[in-house]
Amino acid sequence: MRQMMVALAVIVSSLSIGLATPAHAEKVCHNENETYTDARGNVVTVVKEVCVETGNGGGSGGGSSAGSSGCFSSPGHQIPCTTPEGYHWFDSQFCYAMNATSAYDPGNPVWQGHADGSLWACMGIGPMMAPAAGATFYVPGAGPAPPPVDPAVLAQQALDRMPLAKPTIHMAPQPPLMTYVGLETWLWMDPGQWADLKGGAKAGATSVTVVAEPVQVAWDLTAGSTTCTSAGRPWVKGMSSSEKTDCSYTFAKISDFEPGGEFPVAATLTYQVDWTCAGTCTTKNGSLGEVEGPLSQSAIHVGERQSVVVR
Repeated sequence: MRQMMVALAVIVSSLSIGLATPAHAEKVCHNENETYTDARGNVVTVVKEVCVETGNGGGSGGGSSAGSSGCFSSPGHQIPCTTPEGYHWFDSQFCYAMNATSAYDPGNPVWQGHADGSLWACMGIGPMMAPAAGATFYVPGAGPAPPPVDPAVLAQQALDRMPLAKPTIHMAPQPPLMTYVGLETWLWMDPGQWADLKGGAKAGATSVTVVAEPVQVAWDLTAGSTTCTSAGRPWVKGMSSSEKTDCSYTFAKISDFEPGGEFPVAATLTYQVDWTCAGTCTTKNGSLGEVEGPLSQSAIHVGERQSVVVR
C-alpha cells in the first residue's frame, strides 16, 4: 500500500488555566515528533510544541506535570485520565482513545509487525473532545482478552472424545442357533453398556461438562425393526417359557432367500447429550440433542417349524 506522510501540528499551550504564572518563570519550548501508521496504511507524524515553565515553582508540560500525578493536556491543566464513556487519555497521542482491537491482521501495517498488543482509536483531542481524524495507533502489550469460547463448541469437542458404546448384540435363540417364525426372539446388549457417560473440555476461563444419557436402542432386523428403551433383559439358560422381556422381535418370514440364508441384524444406541458451563460462559447450559453411537452388526437364521402328522 502506498503510504503518505501526514503532518498534524498540535500546539500545546503553556498557560496554566486558573493558576498564576510563577514569578521569575521562563517558558522554554521545543517540538516533539511522534509517528504512527493509521488503519488505512498512512504514516502519520504528529508535531507537538512542548513548553516547559522553568524557575520558581515551574513544571513540565506535554501531558504531565513534574512532581504531579494524573493526566494533563498542558502544563498545570489537569484532565481526567478516563472519561465517563470509558475513553483513556494517551500522552503519546495527545488524545482520548478507545480500544479498537478486533483481531490481529498481519496485512494491516498499523500493527507494525506485532501479533500482540492492541489498537486504539483517538476519540478527541484534549478536554473538548474534538475529533481526531485518522488517529488509530498501536500500543504494545498483551492486548485485550480474547472473546469467550462458545460453550456449545467445547461441548461438541468433549462429545467427540467420549467413548459412545457400540452395543454387543445378544439374541435368544443365540446364533448360530436358529430362531423361528412366530417365536419371540429376545434382544439385548451388555447391561454395562447402558450407562451415562461424562466428559469435559476447557478453553481459557471457560469449561464445559457434558453428560450423555442412553435413551433407546434401535434394532434393525432386515425383516422389520423395533426400538427398546433399555438394554434389554438377558436370557439365561433354564428360564421357563413364562419369562418376559421388554425388548424382543417376532419374525413373520423365513430368511432362506436372503444372502447366506440369514437376516442381517444391526443395533444402535442413542444418547441424550446435555452440557453445563462454568467460568466465563456466554450460556450456562445447553443440549446437543440425541446423538447416535456406533453401529453394531450381526445376523440370524430364521426358519419355520414343521408340523408332523402321525397316523
